[in-house]
Amino acid sequence: MGRARPKKKLINWLCLSGVLGLAFFLLHDMLGALAYPDYNWVTQDMTMLTTLDAPSYAVASGYRAVSGLFGCTCCMAMCLFLQQKDNKPLRWGVYLYSLCHWWYTIGRILLLYRTNLLMGDLAESVYLYGVMVPTMFLYTISWIIIFAGGVWADKAAKRLAWCAV
Repeated sequence: MGRARPKKKLINWLCLSGVLGLAFFLLHDMLGALAYPDYNWVTQDMTMLTTLDAPSYAVASGYRAVSGLFGCTCCMAMCLFLQQKDNKPLRWGVYLYSLCHWWYTIGRILLLYRTNLLMGDLAESVYLYGVMVPTMFLYTISWIIIFAGGVWADKAAKRLAWCAV
């Protein structure tokens, strides 16, 4: 008789949404670059693929939104996974990272902008100073907290901390 496989927990399956998010992000990057004539990945930012005046906007923006949705799902699964753990710095670092990821994804979907962010439009200013600057600042703080929480922790937490770096 064969041994019965243990049931997978829902959190384990939800954590796989991070892999799906990465796949859709790569689709955003590759298919958006194909639809953008003269796009150079060395000199141009990937966010240029989803600006309002980009030729690849229709192709790349959908993949970007789905990627953000899967990324947020993975972050929430990580929060649920770490909810009962004793390592408070690691847990709070992941909570802060998840909050930043939600903030960035919602801001990226709702506040669309043109190629030149210095055009003076209110939505572009809100995106730049209300989404990008705080997000990058809080991402950095969350990575430091995650790393600090993982340095003096068990083996699994150390792996998570090194992956965050």
